[in-house]
Parts: sequence; C-alpha cells; structure tokens
Amino acid sequence: TMINRITHERMLVTGLGPVFATETEFERNIADALQYLASYMNGNGCVNLTAVCKDDGTKVRLLEDAATLERSRRELWSIVHYNKPIIIEGRKVVMTEEIFVKYLNIVLQKIREGIEFNDIK
Repeated sequence: TMINRITHERMLVTGLGPVFATETEFERNIADALQYLASYMNGNGCVNLTAVCKDDGTKVRLLEDAATLERSRRELWSIVHYNKPIIIEGRKVVMTEEIFVKYLNIVLQKIREGIEFNDIK
C-alpha cells in the first residue's frame, strides 16, 4: 500500500524545493489566530471566519475551532522562530520580530475596521 512506502526521509525530502508563505497567507494566519483567540476568551470554542471561493468569488462562512488556532500558531511560530522568508510584493523577505509586529498591527487594524480578511487585496 501507499502508506507503507512513506518513510521519514521521503517526508523530509520532496524534491519540490522550499515553500514560502505569501504575505496574504501570513496575514491570514495572524487573523485566524487572533479571531479564534478573541472568540475563545469570550467563552465560545469556535469562530466564524469569512472565506472567498477561488472559482467564482462567492463568500462563505467557515466555522473554525482550536485546530485552526493550532495550525495558525504553529505556522507563525515556525516562520518567526526560524526566520523563514515570506513572499512580500514578489520578493523573499526574511522574517524578523520587527516584520512580525508590523504585520500583527496591520491585521489588528483591519480587524478593527471590519475588513473581511480574504477580501483584502
């Protein structure tokens, strides 16, 4: 079976080269984590997040829970902890604490303004 052919080494070496988060994906992880955390602190174990279907642009609401927070937290931690580059305006920019705080503030402002995250261009 396919599962028997997957080894630790094969999981680490894909042959595809490194994959870098885009600015939009980075912002989305921050927004998802913040919105879930705020919902949790208000006594709710899930949060509605807006998403846009790529095919036709239809807006849908996603019901996210702690798994989303954990995925977002893990990806953000990995990028910041290992100073991984993200793609900003077509360029690879190495993550620093300064850049993270800058994007944290940008996302907080967009949330305060009620901007639906996936509608941000």
